[in-house]
Amino acid sequence: MTRRRVIFTEPYSGKRYVTPEFNGDKEEFEQFGSKDSCTATWDEIMVYFNNVSNLQQFKAANYLAQGYYSSFGVPDMPPEPVVEIETDVPFPETISKCEKLYFLCNEERTDAHV
Repeated sequence: MTRRRVIFTEPYSGKRYVTPEFNGDKEEFEQFGSKDSCTATWDEIMVYFNNVSNLQQFKAANYLAQGYYSSFGVPDMPPEPVVEIETDVPFPETISKCEKLYFLCNEERTDAHV
């Protein structure tokens, strides 16, 4: 399954914030026959992150996106918050072949993966 994170750069401060890891999507869960589930494709999930222009919108998008995921046999947990990260982390060099990163800044999206 593809592991994904969405990273938002706050336009005024330059601070970066990252979502918790999203593992797979609807298509991947069906393909692997997992007991865990996701009820949306990644494209459907990314709709929430498109046009995000501030931290409050990013946090809301993260909350909504996590609502598509559930784990078999695990009680519903509250969504994990976004966290601030160091701005000089060299992401493309630190991600593996099964990871994808989505950078958001000033309502623009850049996809990064290896």
